[in-house]
Amino acid sequence: MPIPLVLLLALALHGGRYLPPHPEPGDEPEPDPTAPVLQPGFGPTASVVPDRWEWWFDLNREQLVDRRRLMAERAPPPGQPALEPVGDDLRRTVVLPVLLELLGHHNRDVRASAAVAVARLGTTSALPAVEEATRDPDLFVRTQAVLALGMAPSGAPTERLTALLRGRTVDGEIRAFAAVALGLIGSRESLDVLRGLLAPERLARLDNQLRAGVVFAAGVTGDDALLPELVALHRSKLVKGDGRLRAVLAVALGRTGGAEAVPPLLDLVVDADNQVRRSAASGLEAVAPLLGGSLVPLVARARVESDLAARANLYRVLGLAGDHVESRAFLVAELERATTLVRPHVALALGSVGGAEAVAALRARLDGESELSARASLLTALALAGDPDLLPILRDELESAREPVYVASLCRAAGLLGEPDEELRAMLLDRAETVHDVEVTRLAVLGLGLLGDRLAVRELADTLPEVGSTVDRAARAYALGQAGDATTIDALVRAATDERQPSYVIAYAVTALGELCDPRPRSPAWRLSRHAELHDDLSQLVELYRLP
Repeated sequence: MPIPLVLLLALALHGGRYLPPHPEPGDEPEPDPTAPVLQPGFGPTASVVPDRWEWWFDLNREQLVDRRRLMAERAPPPGQPALEPVGDDLRRTVVLPVLLELLGHHNRDVRASAAVAVARLGTTSALPAVEEATRDPDLFVRTQAVLALGMAPSGAPTERLTALLRGRTVDGEIRAFAAVALGLIGSRESLDVLRGLLAPERLARLDNQLRAGVVFAAGVTGDDALLPELVALHRSKLVKGDGRLRAVLAVALGRTGGAEAVPPLLDLVVDADNQVRRSAASGLEAVAPLLGGSLVPLVARARVESDLAARANLYRVLGLAGDHVESRAFLVAELERATTLVRPHVALALGSVGGAEAVAALRARLDGESELSARASLLTALALAGDPDLLPILRDELESAREPVYVASLCRAAGLLGEPDEELRAMLLDRAETVHDVEVTRLAVLGLGLLGDRLAVRELADTLPEVGSTVDRAARAYALGQAGDATTIDALVRAATDERQPSYVIAYAVTALGELCDPRPRSPAWRLSRHAELHDDLSQLVELYRLP
């Protein structure tokens, strides 16, 4: 069976498995591709393990953590300076010239990262340079530049993307990326372009790969203006005979966020195809607050669902729907009897519900939980629920924990909890500086940012050139884009312009600059990955990669 185009799109974005950049003279040996490593331009990742709760949490972190809002609103701890936002002048006069220069870099990963970062700055006059990058000789750079045009906060060139989407001589990958970029723009003009392709008779004339890309892009818009077309597509013969297209459609229906998406999703969540049910539950996560009276049949469905992945998705739907008596009682009981594979998803659902009963159930389960991944999910859920007694537990766990993935989860939970505890902040700084693991570095630095420790974040920025390992240096640069502020710009600019650095590190510094200087409260890339269905059984979903 040919590889679907949207899978190729995911692979082009280094999805799931790290693809190391071409080695350069003097570079350190690249890390083992089977170990947790960094993706050039797109942040820390590991091989896809879709059943692990960490993947779902990380793809939804913009919604669940809302880090920019928390960092801006939380009062700094005593003796700490306040966060300094990045201003327009700093973007235009300091960062933009550096990024424009790097669009001509000899390394393709740096060029690709620079294209995305330039677009994210929101400077309309710089977009022609990104348009020019859509003609780069390297396919990876071209795809990233096309996607970048959709990430621009304003002035996005809809005409250029429409021409690429409709171009019969254009590479298939480019056409799919152009569709998704139009979905990201979400303007009246871009919606009209996608609407014209969603009619079943029009879709039927596209090849299978581009067909899936267009339907996916309709969901990326997040606009219920396309719901009539998607609902009509659900009833069509074209979709009824194609399980993979039904699965893509399920995710797209949910992402539009409209109430009209609920009936077709409830239909698809009992589909005979396992993957369709998984994706329908993933789509229902996006419209969970609208479910109301539909929760009772969904509880019944979760009781009998035979596919573990679909059931885990249903648990999260029930949690994201809010505090309802029937679903809360079911989740509390399920937390005790669920298997290790799905218990973390029940825990996250209860963390989303919050309230005294959910906290009590999570604490009771924590006392007898020894499996580290499940234990990490319980602590994360308690942090989401705002457990007032969690702080001493996190301190004790961080003191003794050694397994990197578990340590990283503890750092994230500490940041979510937000208690300005000096001892806890010192622990996070130590882990950020001494543990050689990309996830620990990323989440320890993010935790410090969420805890308001601006002095620690500045120290990590100032000492960035002293970090010995290429991987550790790249991980810290990326993390500074997540947790930094205006005071960390200079350190990232120095890293991005220091040609003595491996291109690997430069690419991460560039990505961090784009993230740090994006004027929007949430990354536009979140719209590509939110409520992700990560199972490889459905290879068409553009969910196997992460952008900052």
